[in-house]
Amino acid sequence: MPITPNPEAISTITQLMETTLGVLHEIIEIEHEYPKEVMVLMMAFITGIAIQLKDKLETLEPKLGEQLLEAVNLSLNPAGRKTIEKLNKNDSSLSKSFS
Repeated sequence: MPITPNPEAISTITQLMETTLGVLHEIIEIEHEYPKEVMVLMMAFITGIAIQLKDKLETLEPKLGEQLLEAVNLSLNPAGRKTIEKLNKNDSSLSKSFS
């Protein structure tokens, strides 16, 4: 049975992502003497978000946070990244969602 979040929650998350990505793009676009510092900042951001979401989900249901991290790991492997790129491009060769 597919689980679909309510439209209000999706809209809130979408707005949050747009705002956050805008700020992150501004940080990246600043001329940096040491580009790897920016990479470390982004890694810290992503890691912090993942850990906090995992912990929060664990308060809702045991093991739910671990399931989130497993899903993220799957989406980050090469096959998962290709599928996500296709989804983002509305590739008609996909017959089902990676998620």
